[in-house]
Amino acid sequence: MARVLVISERNSISGFVRTVLENAGHVVTVAPTALEGWHLLREGGVQIILADLHLPQCKDPHVIAAWRQRFQAVKVITVSDRSITADFLTIRLMGADDVLQMPLRSDELLLAVQTALKEES
Repeated sequence: MARVLVISERNSISGFVRTVLENAGHVVTVAPTALEGWHLLREGGVQIILADLHLPQCKDPHVIAAWRQRFQAVKVITVSDRSITADFLTIRLMGADDVLQMPLRSDELLLAVQTALKEES
C-alpha cells in the first residue's frame, strides 16, 4: 500500500487515478495546484507524487527538481497529454522517476506505482 499525492486540477485525471489506486489498496490525496501539493508534502507521509504536467507549475522541470531535493524519498511520476511539448528526457533528468502519457491506462498506472514502491525499498 502506498500513500499517493495526485497533483491535478483535472477531475478526469484525479478521479481516474483515485479510483484505480484506491481499488488496489492505496491511499490517495488530491491537490488541485502545485502549491497545495507542496503543503501536503510538508505534512509528510507521501510516498509517491503523481503530477499532471498540464498544470503550468508542474510543466516547469525545476518544480520536480525542488520536490526531489526537499523530499528525496518521495517518488515522482508525471502525466502528460500529447498537447504538451515537454522534453521527457529533461523531466527524467530533473528527478521524475517515470513519465506516463495520456490517455492513462489502469495497468500502466499500477505498474508505475508498483515500480516506484520497489525502488523505494
